Amino acid sequence: MPPDGFDFSRILSPLDPEVFFQEYWEQRPLVLSREAPDSFASLFSLEALEALLWSSRPGWGDVQLANHRRGEGWVDYTRQPPSLDRLARAHVQGDTLILNDVQLRSQSVARLCRSFEAVLNSMVNVNMYLTPKGAQGLAPHFDTQEVFVLQVRGSKHWRLYPPLVELPVEEMAGELPEGYAREPMMTVHLRAGDVLYMPRGVVHEALTGSEESLHLTVGVNVLTWKTLLEDVLRLVTESDVAFRRSLPVGFARRDDALPELRAGLETLLARLASTPWGEEAVERLALRYLAQVQPLPDADLRQAGEAQELGLDTRVRKRAGMFCRIRTFGESVRIDFPGGGIGGPKPIEPALRFAAGTEEFQVRDLPGGLSDRAKLLLARRLLAEGLLRRE
Repeated sequence: MPPDGFDFSRILSPLDPEVFFQEYWEQRPLVLSREAPDSFASLFSLEALEALLWSSRPGWGDVQLANHRRGEGWVDYTRQPPSLDRLARAHVQGDTLILNDVQLRSQSVARLCRSFEAVLNSMVNVNMYLTPKGAQGLAPHFDTQEVFVLQVRGSKHWRLYPPLVELPVEEMAGELPEGYAREPMMTVHLRAGDVLYMPRGVVHEALTGSEESLHLTVGVNVLTWKTLLEDVLRLVTESDVAFRRSLPVGFARRDDALPELRAGLETLLARLASTPWGEEAVERLALRYLAQVQPLPDADLRQAGEAQELGLDTRVRKRAGMFCRIRTFGESVRIDFPGGGIGGPKPIEPALRFAAGTEEFQVRDLPGGLSDRAKLLLARRLLAEGLLRRE
């Protein structure tokens, strides 16, 4: 669990994560009402937002304004640089203030993202929405991410409508049809401390009543079967010339081309189904995902250059937010993690698995019958690559 206690399991508490995946994930919305208004006070706050806006000076795109109920005299403040005072004036006139990618500006939010990423193995980002009283920022819309709404401050009323497209992927994003109107399948009033989960594709809108609202939206960019199939197809195309041959000449103007196209496609699909490239495609996808995950800051500057100072009695700990993938190749083994990885001979596998699964230990505790010199060498490599930190 991250130092401040916010992780995937706690966000879902008291619901067991296994129950969530079986009954809600990609299936139907979930509301968790806790009657605990201070639940997210140490995760994010209005004071933290003001400090971020003042110190980081984000530009338009990082920060946005939205107002679905523009009244007479509404002023478009996006024509000027987004200074804190201008954003405040926009908020007063009813604009919702949106801060994108909060995880890049707040360590507590970044740690929360990492806990989601470790469980879901998908990239996660967090956007913040500050909506004044009696306002609505966005028109009804749907997302191509799995969405977790964390109500930090105030309250907000949500209307959820049936999806137009079930579980849309990114390229299926778009506007709702003109004149879209449906009866809500669910109405939700979120209060501070509450959580709302929505599968991607669920059409929704949110508005405030007698009090303002500050919420965080945790967006999960899931990896789908489509992504894996694209990787398999890419590998097969590299090795099998049949996938690189052209379509029948003149297929677009020939009325009799359809049977030939169908037969060719069925042949290629059969070859694809029997391909041995599935395992390699999974490895490529997993490693590409790990390469995207940025290590969390964890005493990096203070630890620099200290790898050689480790001794057998030195206590080390797994760096904050780390999760690992260990693979064997004949007589070799490799461990990969956000920001790095190392390989070595098969006998170090028990030590690698121990280091990956143990939060804190002494260097001499590394198992597998390694010599003292081998334990020191391995610990120094893991520290230098960023998996371990001196305690």
